[in-house]
Amino acid sequence: MRKRNHAVYIRMTTDEFERLQSKVKQSGLSMQAYIIHAALEGKVSTIEEINILRERSNHLEDIDRQLRGIGTNVNQLAYVANGQGIIPAAIKLAEISHDVTSFRNEVRKNWQLTRQSIHQQRVMEP
Repeated sequence: MRKRNHAVYIRMTTDEFERLQSKVKQSGLSMQAYIIHAALEGKVSTIEEINILRERSNHLEDIDRQLRGIGTNVNQLAYVANGQGIIPAAIKLAEISHDVTSFRNEVRKNWQLTRQSIHQQRVMEP
């Protein structure tokens, strides 16, 4: 007696089918094993999860923009120090240090959240 006695039929465009074949080939599984695994074990993100990832992406983009600004400020201070022999005020350097530390902490938190998300994903095995 067959173990799998239920058939499921789906329709795909040529592009979808070619993409599926490519993914099946990369996985090293048979098409049947790949589709069953993807359907039963794959993760489909909810709209809430997608929105959280979008927010995180926007947040990281903002941090990147601010870090670039800080880098520009540091370069300007270095230019002035090299050209005029003037060392920036300790207060300005302390502000820059505080900003960089804050942004590094934010990036670290987001990096840890991203790592947690990655670890929750399932790896397909042949």
